[in-house]
Amino acid sequence: MQVTFTDEILILTPICNSETLLRHYFENLCSLAYPHRLISVVLGEDSSNDKTLQVNCSRLVIVVVVVVVVVMVVMVIVTLAALMSHIKQWRGSVQTIDMVQTIV
Repeated sequence: MQVTFTDEILILTPICNSETLLRHYFENLCSLAYPHRLISVVLGEDSSNDKTLQVNCSRLVIVVVVVVVVVMVVMVIVTLAALMSHIKQWRGSVQTIDMVQTIV
């Protein structure tokens, strides 16, 4: 039996002095069978005395870059779709003007 996942999930994780644990944490997240596109992860850091923020940021920079690229691609696609729609409307208007001029 094949299971289809459709629900988006959010994993909220508080972290503090977690420098040595974050690598394993991210590896575990990546090994989840749940579709990664449906998972959002939020890390809440508070008062760490180790390099938790540095480890955290180095992992998240990759995610942010991928998200920015995906958003940019979506924006280009939406812009092109809107432009195509306007071109079709414009062509329709030009044809209507040509028909009116022919009748007159």
